[in-house]
Amino acid sequence: MIVSFLLAYLLAYLAEFITNRLDQTHPVYKRKFLRVVYQLLLGVILLLILDMMLMIIYFSAFGQMFPVIDFMIRDFPIIFLFLMLLNYYYLRISPTRFEAETIQESAVEHALEINYNGTFIRLNPSSDILYLQRQGKLVRVITVAGKEYPIPDKIANLSKQFQFTLCQINRSTIVNPRVLKGYLSGVRRDTLQILFKVEYDDLIKNLKQEHFRVTKEHILDFKQSLKDLGHEVK
Repeated sequence: MIVSFLLAYLLAYLAEFITNRLDQTHPVYKRKFLRVVYQLLLGVILLLILDMMLMIIYFSAFGQMFPVIDFMIRDFPIIFLFLMLLNYYYLRISPTRFEAETIQESAVEHALEINYNGTFIRLNPSSDILYLQRQGKLVRVITVAGKEYPIPDKIANLSKQFQFTLCQINRSTIVNPRVLKGYLSGVRRDTLQILFKVEYDDLIKNLKQEHFRVTKEHILDFKQSLKDLGHEVK
């Protein structure tokens, strides 16, 4: 009885741990089908195999093999149903939990603080920043006023820090979706070309368009950012 309770607790704990990890790496709102597949593989099948192995080890330690067969016939289907229901519940609440966390995080907009030649500058990401672009070991911060500030940081860090305000479109560029009017299909396959609002034409007219290409791995997040702002997304 105690062993069954401890085993059930362990499986429930691992199922929640797996769900939390998948929420970070494969959130439901991005790739629902792929997330369901991973949830079934890791949250159900993997845990069933673990459960079976632990029970075999437990019974073998006491020199009893018959209970293993009895366990497979009587208890294993119940554990399978338990894990299926538990993972179904987690899949159902994952989008809701993500939305709640998003609202909480986005309610407090973090400023980008820069020390530029001894002058302390504080930029509001949603209203002051046009785009961020990697240049060597630095990142160029371009503002809507046409100012440029190089900072010693990485695109990956800034993308994570401002994930609810700005949007990474490729390995070297992050844009403010509020300065965009839309996008077109890219010249290359599985890419998009972003379109800035007309008031920013003078700031980007001499720049290479390839810097503002949305690559395949960022298309879903980019479209979601535009959709959140009320843009029509195809």
